[in-house]
Amino acid sequence: MKTTYKIIQSQIELDELILYCIESGTVSVDFETNALPTWHPEFIPTILGVSFQPGSAWIIPLAHPESIFKPIWRKIFDKFCDMVICNPAITKIAWNLAFEYGIFYHYGFRMRGRILDAMLGKYLLDETRPNDLKSIVGRLLPEFAGYELEGTPSGKAKQETKRNFWENVPLERLAKYCGGDCDFTFRIDLHIENRLIEVDLYHLFRNLYMPLVRILAVNKQRGVPIDRDYVEYLEEKYETKIVDIEKKLRAIPEVVDMQEELIEDKVDGYIADLESEIDSGNLTDAQEAAREEKISRIEAGEPRTKKEMQLFDKINFGSPKQMLELLYNSEGGFQFEILDYTDKGQPSTGESTLLKLKPLDESGFIETLLELRGITKLRSTYITSMIEEHMDQNDLVHPSYLLHGAVTGRTSSRNPNFQNIPRVTTNPDIKKYIRPPKDHYIMEIDGSQMELRIVAEISKDPDMIANFKQGLNIHSTTAAGLTGEDYNLINAARKDEHHESHEWAVKEHKKAKVVNFGILYGMTQYKLAIDLTEKTGHAITQDEAQDMIDKWFAKYPGVEKFIKATHRTAIKEGFVTSPISRKRRLPILKNKNNKRFKAGEWNEALRQSVNSPVQGFASDVTQWVNIIIYEAWLKGELPDYMYLLSTVHDSLEYVVHKDDVHEVYKKSTALAKSLKGMKKYLGYELKHVEMKFSGELGITWGHAKEYEETTDYRKAYDEDVAKFNQERLSVGVSEF
Repeated sequence: MKTTYKIIQSQIELDELILYCIESGTVSVDFETNALPTWHPEFIPTILGVSFQPGSAWIIPLAHPESIFKPIWRKIFDKFCDMVICNPAITKIAWNLAFEYGIFYHYGFRMRGRILDAMLGKYLLDETRPNDLKSIVGRLLPEFAGYELEGTPSGKAKQETKRNFWENVPLERLAKYCGGDCDFTFRIDLHIENRLIEVDLYHLFRNLYMPLVRILAVNKQRGVPIDRDYVEYLEEKYETKIVDIEKKLRAIPEVVDMQEELIEDKVDGYIADLESEIDSGNLTDAQEAAREEKISRIEAGEPRTKKEMQLFDKINFGSPKQMLELLYNSEGGFQFEILDYTDKGQPSTGESTLLKLKPLDESGFIETLLELRGITKLRSTYITSMIEEHMDQNDLVHPSYLLHGAVTGRTSSRNPNFQNIPRVTTNPDIKKYIRPPKDHYIMEIDGSQMELRIVAEISKDPDMIANFKQGLNIHSTTAAGLTGEDYNLINAARKDEHHESHEWAVKEHKKAKVVNFGILYGMTQYKLAIDLTEKTGHAITQDEAQDMIDKWFAKYPGVEKFIKATHRTAIKEGFVTSPISRKRRLPILKNKNNKRFKAGEWNEALRQSVNSPVQGFASDVTQWVNIIIYEAWLKGELPDYMYLLSTVHDSLEYVVHKDDVHEVYKKSTALAKSLKGMKKYLGYELKHVEMKFSGELGITWGHAKEYEETTDYRKAYDEDVAKFNQERLSVGVSEF
């Protein structure tokens, strides 16, 4: 069955389309735009495709240059939205529905009634990529494979390239393409919905994912306010840091020797080429004189042209080739023993290799190089790109939260990636530029040790359950078991900066955290030793790591049984499920020959078999809390100004006025702890442990401190702002 499409040419035909949509009760919609984000001042939707039955689509021309409605496109658009998009009796379907939802929301319309994102349905049925419509059409509707527009820019193309393309596609051609998108989405959704019901995933699709589409689409459109002045200050601060670190590196004798050798080799080669030209006898007297003059200048260190100046370039610490030479090959370099190789067979200069070499380096080069790499990446990812790529004209950033971004089911983020923003303990600067409106706090609601609580719940390990029921910190418990020290000492000392054992307790707590998650998710003693060394800064041997693994499983034998049982299920079935029926498919485990011939992939699949249901369920619990709080807000149980700022792994960040902190915090955490309706809508309730949610508040995300019931947050807000202003003014930044 081919797709027929019709371009609406009059308001009478628009009325006819609206009538068909109402009669059908289901529509598939798809926008084509000029490829700019909705918050860009020049964003326009060019056409809107609508399918109310499989096999056909109607196209509403909007702001397209050839649109008959171009002068009145908003009037046409608003009428359709009022009658169809806001009609709760009509089901709306789209592929990646958050995109369409965001555009409607941008123009003041909320999709009402049942919404169905066919892409997320596909993801629940098969979490592996690709998830784009074109690929799925090729798989399920092969007769239409390759229907995309010729010359379409790739997703990685520059915004201007995309805009130039999409603004200039002729209406007839664009309408046919858009009509296909609408029709194919409609057809595929019918199949996907039936499959979701058959495999017991429809409850997850409708009750968890579809509410989240609404919440996260609005979150993206609203944006996160950024303190531009502070970001620009950090840009200068980190540029200065980078320059200072590079100076320190260039003063190390081996680097000085390598630099001289590098320049000497390039200069010698350049002069040799010039001399060869002179000796050839093919030059005029004037040309020979010019080359001899060049040789004299270069020998005197006086380059003039860009090419000549490159002869005297300093060592590039970001160049893997030059670092390879410096670390291993150069006679003037370090000549370290080669410990690891890359996939291409070259000696490795990666971070894990450098950490192994660090104890062998008496010069301090490797430690300083690692510092440079960290600072450079931090500046590039979270400072420079924030200014140059992500902030809009109103100093807002609009991260996308992807419900289909990770195979485990965990929510991910991009453009920018808020999930990976450094913790304050790692970097005290970055989160300070994320700020709420004036007189408001950022309130973070965080699931305490959620993944380990879930492990206790589904493994039924009695010791782990008892720890949580007694309110113990699981990482401090593990630290006590590994060190033989008293739990209360470790837990008290890590919290008290003035305690004589504070640094030691923090180190052991950090080590225990790595051990807890590392062992749970299948780290070998080799990998655990490396990970502990990287994250604690203290060298850990494989024997020490193995001893930790043995002690951990001795303490939590129920978890070991759970891991082994999960592995057996994964090998037998080729998949594992979370408590709410989310599947992680691991087909490589179905063929036992893979254990021998694809050992690396086999072992990774076993690791994923435990990781995915735990991590995915933790994310699901967090996002269920997100929905509970959102519904309370809709009912007026929380202030109408309150909104979701971001969601990071097991936490949710909201904006709350300084006058309402105590009331909002208590209501929100109580709602979170209740997991209200989870049994009814997701089919599972916790039987052995409770989820614990704690909170922090700050005038910026970087100032967040643990909630205290006795604090006067109105007074504390003014004090914190005054203190921050003092800090800002001292470095030349305007007041907060």
